Amino acid sequence: MQHTVDRIKSHALTLGFCTLGITKQHIPTNYRHYLDWVNRGYHQNMWYLAETSRKQKRASAKHLLPNVNAIVVVAMSYHQKLPHPSNVKFARYGWGLDYHDFVKDKLRQLQSYMHNELALTFDAKIVVDTAPILEKDFAQQAGVGWMGKNTLIMNQKNGSYLYLGLLLTSLDLPEDKPTSAHCGTCTACLDACPTNAFEAPFLLNSAKCISYHTIENKNEDIPAALQPHLDGWIAGCDICQEVCPWNNKAHVTDSKETQARQHTYLQPEQIDKLAPSDHKKIFAQTAFSRIALPKLQQNVKAAMEKDASIKESQKKV
Repeated sequence: MQHTVDRIKSHALTLGFCTLGITKQHIPTNYRHYLDWVNRGYHQNMWYLAETSRKQKRASAKHLLPNVNAIVVVAMSYHQKLPHPSNVKFARYGWGLDYHDFVKDKLRQLQSYMHNELALTFDAKIVVDTAPILEKDFAQQAGVGWMGKNTLIMNQKNGSYLYLGLLLTSLDLPEDKPTSAHCGTCTACLDACPTNAFEAPFLLNSAKCISYHTIENKNEDIPAALQPHLDGWIAGCDICQEVCPWNNKAHVTDSKETQARQHTYLQPEQIDKLAPSDHKKIFAQTAFSRIALPKLQQNVKAAMEKDASIKESQKKV
């Protein structure tokens, strides 16, 4: 069976994944930490993280596939050492096509390979980000990486700019060993956060997080206290990843799916004047299509407020 796993891993690389690991564990190691995080209210208005039935499902992968025996975890890099194309910034995970779609498609191709080329018969469920399961826990257990202090999965060769995907299977596959953590005493990610969103290592408070307020917080405007710290970020934030030493030496992706698309080149004034029809067209097939145009425009206004104030002060001088 190990030879079969080696072939699966080899084929995963041809599909564009940078690493693949397998765990036979179905219970996430940090489930209690997740419950405590929710109980503290750090999820804010992301109701789907606190909804009772979904919380219960996250206790075990068996809630998604009752006969799960092995979880295949893949990672795909979106690491690019390129400057932001515009004066406003989009988090790099959303520069290209929507990862929900292409990572899932690649997992379907991997599943088909296992069925058709390896003649394996099994039940399966593919998961990419949206299902009630603690993906990062299983990534740790499968040896794909370790949990960084900024709550992101870290990999020695590929850093933290990673899309994760799971293929839950009924197969009895040999598992990989978990990877040990390699952050040591480094706190660069925690120290660099301009809004002090990390209450402690591994503990993110969404109420202080730029990414949360520019994407997930659809109920209210960006808090005034956070606006001076946006520094151009209008959809997500990569600050805690940009300062990570592991990302400085991580492999850079050549994936076509992650290459910057038209929306990343939009200037603030263009977004401000964007028609709804153009917004829909430009952001189609991207992970940021779910940010409504009024929200995006409000983000731009908040992000550019500091620059506007500086320019006004300079005029007076």
